[in-house]
Amino acid sequence: MLLKKKKKIKRKVCDAPASVTGFFTQLNPHFIFNALTPLQSHILKNEKIESLEYLDQFSSLMRDILKNSDKMETSLKKELEFINKYIAIQQIRFSPPFSFELHVQPTISLENTSIPAMMLQPIIENAIEHGVKNRGAQGRIVVYITAETIINKQCIQIQISDNGSGVTGNIIKEGHALYILQKGFKPCKNERE
Repeated sequence: MLLKKKKKIKRKVCDAPASVTGFFTQLNPHFIFNALTPLQSHILKNEKIESLEYLDQFSSLMRDILKNSDKMETSLKKELEFINKYIAIQQIRFSPPFSFELHVQPTISLENTSIPAMMLQPIIENAIEHGVKNRGAQGRIVVYITAETIINKQCIQIQISDNGSGVTGNIIKEGHALYILQKGFKPCKNERE
């Protein structure tokens, strides 16, 4: 009986990296597809300078992804640097651009706090696409990162909000970023003996 439980636990631990790898395999093409749309728009409008600026920033973002593609976790500092680059290229799409605010509780160590890599990007992408996309300069995305204790364990809470009109119906559809994110980070269910 104990040996059977050990095998189940070992199988779950061995399967975890595969499910995370599958998550990134789906998320990365989705991200690239959505990130290239603004470049296409600039090219169609014959906006050469904007196209080159966008391509330069997009290339920098892709270099970051390639450097960290084998990592399931990253420091909060690196994730926020990635998000700031992502926001910069997204704001090129909009004239005037939406505003973005990031508030991190000062007691949080950005370098010593780990989170799943690319966890924030799909949520922020969703806030752009379904929230502030059509609001111009009035569009606003705010990220709050705070520390809290849950069951004697120090945790961080990340809250991402926008001032868009909201969405109706189920926006978590197969193939979309939130669906992929939700699917990739589902908690394990207890197995019966």
